[in-house]
Amino acid sequence: MPALPAPIHVFGLGLPVLEEGAALPRFRRLAHPAIEAAQVLIGGKAQLAPYADHPGEKLPVGKDLESLYAAILANSVEGKDQVVLCGGDPLFFGLGSRLAEHLGPESLRIYPGASCLQAAAALIGLPWEQVRAVSLHGRHDWFPLAHALLSTAPVLVLTDAASSPADIATWMLQRGLWRYELHVLDNMYQMPDGSIRAASHLHLGPEQAEITAWESSKEPIQRVVLIRSLIRPQAQPWPFGLDDADVVKENKLLTKAPVRAAALAALSIEPWHTVWDLGAGSGAVGLEAARLAWQGRVYAVERNPDRITLIRENRRKYGAANLEIVQGELPACLPPARAGTTEGAGKKPVLPCPERIFIGGGLGGDSVNATEILARAWNALAPGGRLVVDCVLLSSLELTRAVLFKFGAKISVSSLQASTSSPLAGDMRLEALNPVFLILAEKERSEGGAL
Repeated sequence: MPALPAPIHVFGLGLPVLEEGAALPRFRRLAHPAIEAAQVLIGGKAQLAPYADHPGEKLPVGKDLESLYAAILANSVEGKDQVVLCGGDPLFFGLGSRLAEHLGPESLRIYPGASCLQAAAALIGLPWEQVRAVSLHGRHDWFPLAHALLSTAPVLVLTDAASSPADIATWMLQRGLWRYELHVLDNMYQMPDGSIRAASHLHLGPEQAEITAWESSKEPIQRVVLIRSLIRPQAQPWPFGLDDADVVKENKLLTKAPVRAAALAALSIEPWHTVWDLGAGSGAVGLEAARLAWQGRVYAVERNPDRITLIRENRRKYGAANLEIVQGELPACLPPARAGTTEGAGKKPVLPCPERIFIGGGLGGDSVNATEILARAWNALAPGGRLVVDCVLLSSLELTRAVLFKFGAKISVSSLQASTSSPLAGDMRLEALNPVFLILAEKERSEGGAL
């Protein structure tokens, strides 16, 4: 959108300050010509409090940001001088970022302040340039936390009531991330001499954080959790090329290492990709995919509750934080394949659009069911995406080829027959694995719409 007639001044008030003789910290009133001349002051209740005697109109910030944007635009059209007051730094998970996105950065004049994450780093003595910052405040997507932890850098997390330290610790332990320390810092503020304090500072391990009873009955105004590894950092902690013997599985049922290697090579996974592993079984392919897509997200879909337990155990064993487990029946849990279908309408999709799909199970039964699985998977696949199917039955091979050919896929087929060594009479012999067909289907980049 074009720049507004008059720029909006956005001030970061930094941290609350504990003034001499005051009982509680509060934001300091800034002396600036733009603030003094403002006809409209915009901010939260705590940010507006120091300006109670300011003659300008006060516009409080609430949850309805669309109404706020509309009011700001209306004021701008009327030629009113507006100032936005933010706690911390406006462009660090703050209102300034949203205003820049909605109104355009050319419409704003930004005056930075110290953020609570910066204050947390100062309190702990943590070099600021090493830190990965994540906000879970008002957010339900925890994949950014997984990506930050997989980078092995120290991570500073902004939290809210739905992302307490206990919630974070439980999430970490479920994914095998237990060799970490947590610093929990509540309500940071400045003293009159400029030094930083926190209302409380707890230093814990994830196990301690999970079992700690948080005494406060209400959420603090601000809470930052620092997560730092207790072992020497090593990028992507689990190895690529898992040993079949080390993967927890049911009766040796898993996609064997030679087949996994070929399938993953065919998928050609980039670090940022979203990947589906359908009919995941023990989750071996999903684990390897998560290692490759360490800045992306991998969804292991399995219907059998016992196998879901195995996938959880493997995720915990290898620390695959970016592997999400979905228990669901194929094809019902996939987005519908045909335009106009109302199934699942109004529900938030569990599985976001993937760039890569691996199907290792579910195609060996009813042909109608298998056709629907392929149709839904292909329709959900992003343009330019790749789908790889692993099958051992000739009927599954023929059905997969026929269905994907009908959809216009570019198809190639590989036949794999590998052998692995096994001990015999003090020596070893080669034991043949079952022959496997890998069908690679590539989607045109210009392709779109339902099939």
